Amino acid sequence: MSRFSLSIKFGMLLLGVVLAVGMLVGLFVEAGRRVAVDLFELKDRAFPEYEQLSAAQDAFKDFTGTMEEVVTTGEGDLVEGAQRNGEDLIRLLSSVEDMTLQDRREEIRSLRTAFIEYQPLAIELARLAISNEQEQGGLAGLNSERIRFLSARVAELRSSLESGLTRVVKARRSALETTLETTVALLRNRATQSGAIAAFSLVTVIWFLISLSRGIVSPIRSLSATTREVAQGNFAAGRTIEPEGNDEVAQLAHAFKAMASSLDSTTVSKTYVDDIIRNMKDTLVVVDRREKIRTVNRALERLLGYTEAELVDQPFSMISGGIPDEALTMSAKATLETVYRAKNGREIPMSFSTGVLKSADGTASGMIAVAQDITARKLHEKELKEAKVAAEAANATKSQFLATMSHELRTPLNAIIGYTEMMQEEAEDSGHDEYVPDLKKVHSSAKHLLALINDVLDLSKIEAGKMDLYLETVEVKPLIDDVVSVVAPLVDKKANKLSVCLGPNLGSVHADVTKVRQSLFNLLSNSSKFTERGTITLDVHRAWHEGAERFTFAVSDTGIGMNKEQLGRMFQAFTQADASTTRKFGGTGLGLVISRNFCQMMGGDIVVESEEGKGTKFTITLPVVVKDPKAKVAAD
Repeated sequence: MSRFSLSIKFGMLLLGVVLAVGMLVGLFVEAGRRVAVDLFELKDRAFPEYEQLSAAQDAFKDFTGTMEEVVTTGEGDLVEGAQRNGEDLIRLLSSVEDMTLQDRREEIRSLRTAFIEYQPLAIELARLAISNEQEQGGLAGLNSERIRFLSARVAELRSSLESGLTRVVKARRSALETTLETTVALLRNRATQSGAIAAFSLVTVIWFLISLSRGIVSPIRSLSATTREVAQGNFAAGRTIEPEGNDEVAQLAHAFKAMASSLDSTTVSKTYVDDIIRNMKDTLVVVDRREKIRTVNRALERLLGYTEAELVDQPFSMISGGIPDEALTMSAKATLETVYRAKNGREIPMSFSTGVLKSADGTASGMIAVAQDITARKLHEKELKEAKVAAEAANATKSQFLATMSHELRTPLNAIIGYTEMMQEEAEDSGHDEYVPDLKKVHSSAKHLLALINDVLDLSKIEAGKMDLYLETVEVKPLIDDVVSVVAPLVDKKANKLSVCLGPNLGSVHADVTKVRQSLFNLLSNSSKFTERGTITLDVHRAWHEGAERFTFAVSDTGIGMNKEQLGRMFQAFTQADASTTRKFGGTGLGLVISRNFCQMMGGDIVVESEEGKGTKFTITLPVVVKDPKAKVAAD
C-alpha cells in the first residue's frame, strides 16, 4: 500500500465511502420496490373482493330494511328504491364472481341466484300487504294462502342470504387479514436480510477504510515524533528514520533525514560545551560595604598565589579594579567580566558573578563574588563563535524546512479528520454504535496531532522569520465574546467559573485578530487546565501608557500557581513548569512561547506573575493601533 501516492490512497478512501453509501441506498431502494410490489398485489387481488362483498352485504341490508319500512308504513313509493338496491346487489355479486377464484365462485353464484329469487317474492309480498291494508282496513287478509306461502319463502330466503353473506364476508376478511400477515412477515424477513447484507458490507468497507487510514497515519505519527526530538536538539534521532514506499510522506521522510544528518554534523556537540563549563575552576571572595575582603576560598589562593592571611582585610582593589557600582545595586545576581591581578603581577581574565549581601534594614552590606578563570574560554572564543554561526545557520535551515512543510502535513490530517467524522456519522446513522468509539479515537488522535504540528510549525515560522501579520480593525467586545464562547467548555470541564470584566470605551483595535484571539485562548485554556473548582478572571482595559494608547488583557486564576524556578522556564519552548506537570496535564509547552512571540511581533508583550498554591496572572499589552514591523523595515 505504501507504494501508492497520498492522492491515490485518499481516492481509495473516497471510493470506499461512495461504494458503501451506494450499496446501502441500493438495498433500501430494492426493499422499497419489493414492498410496493407486494402491496399493489394485495390491493389488486385480496382487497377488492372483500370490498365488493362488504358493499353487497350493505346493499342487502338496505333492501331488506326498505321492504320492512314499506310493510310498516304502507308507502309504495319506496319499492322503486328497494329495486335499485337489489340491482346494485346483483351487480356487486356478479363482479365478485368474476374476480374470485374458481373454487369459490359457486358459493357467490348461489347467493346471487337466491337473491334473484328472493327479490321479486319480497316485493310481491310487500305490495300484497299494502293492498290488503288499503282494501280491508288492516292486515286481516294476510291469512290468504298466497301470502302465507310468500311469507314463509321470503323468510327462508332472507335467512339463507343473511347467513350466506355474513359467512362469505367473514371468510374474505379472514383471508385478507391472513394475506396481510403473510405480507408483513415476508417484508420483515426481507428487511432482516437486507439489513444483514448492509451490515456485513458496511463492516467490510469500514475495516478496509480503517486499515487504509492507519497506513496513512502511522508514518505521519512516526515522522511527527522524530520532528519533536529534532526540534528539541536531538539531531541524531533523524538518522533513525526508515522511509517506506514512494508516497509523499516517504519523500518528506527522506528529506527530513538528510536535513537531520546535516544538522548533526554541523552543530557543536552540547557535551563539548558542558565539559568546558564543568572543568572551570571557580573562585570565591566575600567583600563588605567598605570594599574590604572578608573571606576567600582555596581556588582563589591557588589562582593568585596569595595566602588567606595576605588577602583578608585588604581592599578588593588589591586583586581587582574595584567593585562595579551595579554589582551592589542589582537585586538579582549580576554577571560581569573583570581582570584579577596575581601576586606575581599577571593579569587573569575572569567571569565575575555577584550576589548582594543585605543587612536587616534591607540595604546592601557587601557582595559575594564567584569568578571563573576564562583564559581558556578566551582561547576558544573564536572557535565557539564560528560554531555558533554554524549552529544558527543549521537552526535556520531547520526552521525554514518546518515552516514550509505545513501543507504536506496539515492537508492529509485535515482529510483524515473529515473522513473520520463522515464515517462516525455513517456508523451512528446505520446503528453500528460499536465502531463509533474507535472512530472517535482516530478522530481525536488526528486532531491532537494536527494541534501539535500547528504549534511546532508556528514556532518554526517565527524562528524562520516567515510569520506575517494580517492587520485589520475589529471591535474588542465581540472579539472577547467570541473567545469566551470557545473557551467555555474547557472552563466548565473542571467546574471553574469564568468572570469577564470589560473597561469603559473599549472601542476597536487594529491588529492581527487571529493572533490576538489565539493568544487569549492560550492563556484562558492554560488557566482552565491548571485550575479546578476555582475562578478565572479576564480583565480588559484601554488606557494611555508612556505616551501611547494601549490595551491590557489580564487573565488571572486561582489554580496551582508556580514558584520562581518554574517562572524562569515559563517562556522556554517545549517546556512546562516541571516534569510532573507535563505528565499530569500534558501539552507541548509551545502555547505561551508562541503567544508571547505573537504579542512581541505586534509591539506588545506578555508578562506573568504567580505564587505557588495561590494562582497565576498573565497580562497581555498591545498597542491600540499595531504597525507591521516588516512594512516599517521596507519603508526604511
